[in-house]
Amino acid sequence: MRSGRHSDSVRVRTEPGSALGRFALGLQTLRQQAGNPSYETLSYETSRLGHSYSDTSLRNAAAGKQLPTWEVTEMFVRACVSYAHTNPERVSDAARSWTAKELAAQWAQRWRLLRHPPETTEAAAEPVTAANGLPAELTTFFGRERELAEAQRLLARARLVTLVGIGGIGKTRLSLRIAARAARHGARMVELADVDQSGMPIGAVASALGAEGSDLPAVLDFLAGEQLVLVLDNCEHVLDGCAALTRVLLEAAPQLRIVATSRQPLGVTGEHTLPVGPLPVDSGEPARCDAVRLFADRAAAVAPGFALTAGNREIIAQVCRRLDGIPLAIELAARWMRVLSAEDLLERLGEEFRLLRDGDRSASGRHRTLRALFDWSWDLCSAAEQAMWSRLSAAEGDGPLELAADGLGGAEAFDAVVGLVDKSILTKAGNQYSMPGTLRRYGRQRLAEARPARGPGGQPAGKIQCSADALVAHTNPPALATGSAVRFSPSGRRSEVDTAIGSSSSISP
Repeated sequence: MRSGRHSDSVRVRTEPGSALGRFALGLQTLRQQAGNPSYETLSYETSRLGHSYSDTSLRNAAAGKQLPTWEVTEMFVRACVSYAHTNPERVSDAARSWTAKELAAQWAQRWRLLRHPPETTEAAAEPVTAANGLPAELTTFFGRERELAEAQRLLARARLVTLVGIGGIGKTRLSLRIAARAARHGARMVELADVDQSGMPIGAVASALGAEGSDLPAVLDFLAGEQLVLVLDNCEHVLDGCAALTRVLLEAAPQLRIVATSRQPLGVTGEHTLPVGPLPVDSGEPARCDAVRLFADRAAAVAPGFALTAGNREIIAQVCRRLDGIPLAIELAARWMRVLSAEDLLERLGEEFRLLRDGDRSASGRHRTLRALFDWSWDLCSAAEQAMWSRLSAAEGDGPLELAADGLGGAEAFDAVVGLVDKSILTKAGNQYSMPGTLRRYGRQRLAEARPARGPGGQPAGKIQCSADALVAHTNPPALATGSAVRFSPSGRRSEVDTAIGSSSSISP
């Protein structure tokens, strides 16, 4: 077997924003997703498949000077699939699930649309191919008109826009839509979810760009003069490295714009943040509600014949409200329509962390179950933030923030609350702080799992490492003592919170 990776990259020889340019960028993106094999390696793969094409022919196909023949296009696609399957350690989870037949069929449709464009409306002529080098959408996109408009406004005057929100809220899909609209001269996506390193994730960026090398000079050389929109997805677990790299790239490439997704801001000068919240779940008529429409679309995919009816609309709306309008949770719930009725699903949602699993097998591990998704958010929190999350999950209702945690004073407690806001666990609207019900129930579950065993006389048999009392001081920070309220403890009575979490008030970090 020949060497797999190679530094050879191809510049699109036509206008990147044209239909042919998008087709060529789509082929380049496919090669990158397959592990970035050299064109010589792809040529070798075509010979293994029984149809030998030269590396020059394959390179020209991705250059976009002219539309390649279908035979060359098909073998380009099949060679990428073949290489991905024989080198699974180099590719993404999505590429490991590719099948040559299905992917070739998708590209056949894209090729036919380019070869014989429909003589209809401009909307009908929208390319099915991955726009401007971004991954093609596999499912219907719902809502987000406000966020799309706001992002367009921000990108008109800023070069770094970070979409901030909890996991599963739809930041990735939204970022691709934003980049596709803004990318008049091409765009690329850098998936950081599987990056496991300290420092700047230069290698991941170089691979996504197809740069001639995997170091910073190679990336900067590629970006010189380019007017790209770069999507940095899932920055939160390499936050410091992403922040440093983003600043370097923006300073060195003045025409570059970056759309980042993260559970908290990058903290880079010039950054504009765009909060991404749940899909609306209360729009009057359930059939017009984005969350309900999402549920219906995903349910119909697994349960042929499923449709919204007068008998199930309100129940589906209740399901979506119970799941706080979180798109991933809604999609996981919709999969159960193949075996459950809407009424049964709603009744069983009290066990959502056990029920909402078995998601898309091609997705990253943390996006396959609701529990794994929130575990990821939990692990990104400090011990103090985890303790505060659990404590604030223990009570419900409306009341003063300082009373919800018996004063909530001291710098450590204040920093913990600020950290939860930054990580999108707590949401601030005006002078109100709130926590989605799903996150609150997760916090309670963590609390129950951490509750120490009781010895004789009801005393704790062992001490949990981090006590909630360690977070409670005697003075309230001015920022939190001015009437801010949080939807947690209605009366602030210490006994109510202690009853919920155990008389020791000890919680796990």
